[in-house]
Amino acid sequence: MSIRITENMRIAITQRLLDHRFDKEHKALKQRENDLALKFYRAIYSAPARKAMEAVPPGWMPTTHRIRISVNGNYSVLHTADAVPVPFTDQQQIHPINKIKGGEALAEALDAHLRAAAGYERERKAVRDKTNGALAGFGTIASLLKAWPEVKPFVDQLGFNESAKSLQAAIPADLNTSLGLATA
Repeated sequence: MSIRITENMRIAITQRLLDHRFDKEHKALKQRENDLALKFYRAIYSAPARKAMEAVPPGWMPTTHRIRISVNGNYSVLHTADAVPVPFTDQQQIHPINKIKGGEALAEALDAHLRAAAGYERERKAVRDKTNGALAGFGTIASLLKAWPEVKPFVDQLGFNESAKSLQAAIPADLNTSLGLATA
């Protein structure tokens, strides 16, 4: 008896395959976003202001992972890997690019990052759709592995191993008694 592929299994297999394909690009994109967010952060808050905020004891000043930017009326949020301190008044502040020192260069870098992120998302979606379409054609793990043996490591990682057959459960006699079932 072969293991049937459920929708959740298809989603899990697709996710593993996409992670395998796009892991390096995703990490590089996140690193570029972090670097860009920190550049904006440093441009918004001067070195003395940052030093003063960092000198405050932990927990006394709000921190954020999001730097909110407005470029020509378009709103963007950049995420930092580590939380950075911000003044209480700036917790939800949107910083217009034209009021930031060196804003033109940062705006160009932000635009390049947003284009790269959009391209990444388009490519990932196209590969995801193609993978979902391919997986939809299989009803069992055995048929999937027979036709597409390259996915075996990812199927095995998820525990959908075809060779692992489940054993029939042994019903304890006292369970029958506690349920009021007649014992044979």
